[in-house]
Amino acid sequence: MGFFDFLKEKEVPRTEKVSFSDLDKWVFRKKEDSVKREREVINMLKYRISGLVSELEKEISVLEGLDLSEKKVEEKLKLVSKENLGNYILHLRNLIEKLNGLEDKSILEFVKAKDLAFSNFEVASSTSFHKATIIIGKEIEAVKDSLGKFLKEFRETLNENKSFIESLQIISKVEERLLQMGDARKANAELDENVERLEDEVNSLKEEMSELRDKIREFRKSEQYEQKQRKEAELINKRGELEDLMRSFRAMIDFKALAERYHYFEDKMEVIKNYKDNFKEAFKDDLGQGLLELFEEPNKTKISEAVNKIILKQKEVGSFVIPKGKDEDFEEQIEAAKIRILGLEDEIVREKKRESKFSDNLNEVKNLLRKDLEKIGVFVE
Repeated sequence: MGFFDFLKEKEVPRTEKVSFSDLDKWVFRKKEDSVKREREVINMLKYRISGLVSELEKEISVLEGLDLSEKKVEEKLKLVSKENLGNYILHLRNLIEKLNGLEDKSILEFVKAKDLAFSNFEVASSTSFHKATIIIGKEIEAVKDSLGKFLKEFRETLNENKSFIESLQIISKVEERLLQMGDARKANAELDENVERLEDEVNSLKEEMSELRDKIREFRKSEQYEQKQRKEAELINKRGELEDLMRSFRAMIDFKALAERYHYFEDKMEVIKNYKDNFKEAFKDDLGQGLLELFEEPNKTKISEAVNKIILKQKEVGSFVIPKGKDEDFEEQIEAAKIRILGLEDEIVREKKRESKFSDNLNEVKNLLRKDLEKIGVFVE
C-alpha cells in the first residue's frame, strides 16, 4: 500500500478563511489543537502493531518447532524448505524489530515508516516464503493471514481518521511552503539591498564625474592650461614643418629617372618602389639611407642635406615635451567611472531579473499553498 493511499472518498469540509499574514499563527494553532487527537490515533495504531507483534511471536515459535523430517518428500526439498523457512523467520524477526522501533512523534512519519518496513519485508521475504511453502502449509499461511488481518485493520483505523490525517498532511505541506516563502522573501530582501547598494554606487560615481567635469572647466581657465595650449600649438607647428620638409624632399626625387637608371638592379628597384608607394614609411625604415645610395654628386649632397634636416626635425618633434595637464587626469578618471558604471548597470539588470524570478516563484508557491488549503475547506485571502 502506498503512503496514505487509504484517503479515497473526500468528505465535504467546513469552510474557513484566513489571511496570508496570519497563516503562521493559523498553522501553529492547528498543530496545537491536533496534538491530543494525533496522540490518540498513534496509540490506536501502536495497539494494532502490538497485537500483530504478539501474534507473530507465537507463530514464529510454531514455525521454529516444526519437524520437517516426518514429511514424506525428497530430502532435497526438505533441505530447501528448511533453509528458506529459517530465512523467512529471520525476516519476520527483522520486521518485528522495525515495528517495535517506529518513531511515534507524528502520524505522518509513523505511517510512512510502517509502510517502508512492510515494503522492505515483502521484497526481502517473498522468495523465502514461496520456497518454504513447498512442504509447509497451514503454519506459514497463519503468518500470512495475521499480516493480512493487521494491514486491513490498520487501514480501517486510518480510514476512520482520514479527514483528520489529511488535514495534518495539508498543514505539514503548508508549513513547508511557508518556509519556502520565507526563504524567497529573505532572498528578495537581500537582492533589494544589493540593487540599492549598486544604484547608490552608480549615483555616487555620477556625482564624482560631475565634480570632475567642474574641475576640468576650472582648470581650463588657468594660466597652466593656457601654457599647455601654447605648447600644443607649438608642437602642431613643428609637426607641420616636418610634413613640409618631407613633401619638399619627395618633390626632389625623380622616381621615373631613377627607375630607368636602375631597372636592371632588383635591390635598388625595390628601394625606389618602396619610396614611391609610401614615402613616409620607407623613410621611417631606413632614414633616407636607401634613397641616398641611389644618387651621385652633386645631387647626393643636396639629398643628404634634405635627409639630415628631416632627421633633425624628427628628433626635435620627438623630444618636445608637453607636461600632462590636470584635465587629462580628470578625463581619465571620468572614463574609468563610465566603465565602472556600465559594469554596475549590467549587474543591476541581472539582479532585477533574479528578483523577478524570485517573485514568480513566490507567487507559484502561494498558489500551491492556496490549492492545498482549499482541499480542507480553508480559503486564503
